Amino acid sequence: QMEANGYITSAEATAARREPLRVADDVDAEELAPEVLIAAREEILNSSEFNLGDTYAERFQRVFGCPAEDTECEGGGGLKITVTVDYALQVEAERILRAWFPADWENVPTGSIAMIDNDTGAIKVMAGGLEFGEDVDSGQRPYDLATKGQRQAGSSFKPFALIAGLEYGGQDNQPITLGSYWDATSPQEIDCGFPCSPQGDIWTVRNAGGGGKGLRTLEVATYTSTNTVYAQVSQAVGPEQIVEVAQRAGVESSLNPVLSIALGTQEVSPIDMAAGYSTIANFGERAEKHIIERIEDNEGNLIYEHTPQRDQVFDEAMMAAVVKTLEKVVSGSGTAPRADIDRPQAGKTGTAQNFRDVWFVGFIPQYTTAVWVGYPDAQVEMVNFVVWDDLNQREFPITRAYGGRLAAPIWKQFMLGVTENLPVEDFPDDPPGTSAYFAVPNTEVPDVLAMEGIEDLRNLEERQKEIESLILHAGLNPVIELVNSIEPEGTFLSQTPAPGTTIRQGREVTIELSSGLPPEAPMPDWIGAADAEIEGLVTAFAEETNLRITWVRVEAPTSDPLLWGKIVATTPAVDELVLDESVISIIVGVPPPPP
Repeated sequence: QMEANGYITSAEATAARREPLRVADDVDAEELAPEVLIAAREEILNSSEFNLGDTYAERFQRVFGCPAEDTECEGGGGLKITVTVDYALQVEAERILRAWFPADWENVPTGSIAMIDNDTGAIKVMAGGLEFGEDVDSGQRPYDLATKGQRQAGSSFKPFALIAGLEYGGQDNQPITLGSYWDATSPQEIDCGFPCSPQGDIWTVRNAGGGGKGLRTLEVATYTSTNTVYAQVSQAVGPEQIVEVAQRAGVESSLNPVLSIALGTQEVSPIDMAAGYSTIANFGERAEKHIIERIEDNEGNLIYEHTPQRDQVFDEAMMAAVVKTLEKVVSGSGTAPRADIDRPQAGKTGTAQNFRDVWFVGFIPQYTTAVWVGYPDAQVEMVNFVVWDDLNQREFPITRAYGGRLAAPIWKQFMLGVTENLPVEDFPDDPPGTSAYFAVPNTEVPDVLAMEGIEDLRNLEERQKEIESLILHAGLNPVIELVNSIEPEGTFLSQTPAPGTTIRQGREVTIELSSGLPPEAPMPDWIGAADAEIEGLVTAFAEETNLRITWVRVEAPTSDPLLWGKIVATTPAVDELVLDESVISIIVGVPPPPP
């Protein structure tokens, strides 16, 4: 084409064609971060937004130029592409990961770090921990774990279930707030209503460590990562809503709407989680993540320049409430105090089933960073191994991997470097309406007697357990009192407040059940009461104690006129036990007979 256009002679063109091809020297960027360049190329080649052509072939030519064997082709190549990745931070992230997980140590996993600029959505770091390349035996991998590695998110996915609950509420129109109360009992059986586990319709959920009982607010259940509560949230809200919320926040991985999604059983990439949490950090404003900042041709002409796009995709007050809750995760009462960098921050830990993947996704007002740790080629239990704690410069034995124990300190080390010369910023003040998301909602007291099958449970322990579960699931605190009664053991006697009463969640509901033992009660002190009061006193005592009693009046002559017509003694005596079907003798003072 140069010959045809008159730039060179025919002889010069012939000589050029005969000259052997040589490989051009690599540019520094190619050697420094091949995974970054590959990610940038993929984005450019798979999208027409960069003004490089409408088809893949057109864009390929603009990026790589004409094939050497195609002498008719014109144009392409020579582009200057500016990416968003911060080279120094990328190198430091890789160094940290390789320091924590030495390649020549036995049984060590690897990790990934992905960071996004909250203001612009720019991808600043996408470190995969392993050297990029085809030599798998030497530890290389031909893909980037930060963007291509998809693993179960564990509890780090719970914030999306939380947001879905706050926004949608329960499918039964019951409001869900951070102040709403939930049954934290572990283990807990969730009736899915359809096959959802190897046990059929029943999904058995356990908290980390196995324990848990009583009520817990959704706020506390979030920063303590209570699985049994979030399983109920997923069922109440519906997994379809959780998927919708995660995708609206910026998670682009394919997600299946299964109940266990709230516990992070779906697979996501670190860059996905960083993008989704960045929207949380921005109080619901989503900044589209991107890696291409600017493209110029070989003459310096601007072809493309990224324009930050931010959209308010969630209610600002609601997201402020979520941020306030996630701030507590890094406190002493949360699951990630090891991530504390002593400045305003928030985040969430995640540990997948059987310790196969662990996460900490956290943010400061300026940046959001996701850290994942696991094995690169398969989901393998991370148990009984040793890593190098590069933060504290010591060996760190791991019996069982948890996000708060392993991913959190890696996040801390990396973010301490990020923030070394970064001004301290606080999150914005709470917008109006934030406190409403912490309000304790009302609920209706359930009817214990209406429980299906309750009458068939003659075992007292089983009946207590079922009644407690019913009341706890209503967000109320059960108080079971066993009362001596003539009724068979476990018989329902009373309920306070009455069924159908509307009260605040977290309040007590008292249930009286028969202990199966005959009633007994201490004899009241009626000494000094008037003769005319006896019948009323006995009736009230019998109703209060459920005792079947009879009484007899016995006259006791006395010379003291102040005791005439008064009770002077009882049998049984005051504080002695009165048994069921017993006879009480009530002695009344009367004037002595005439001499």
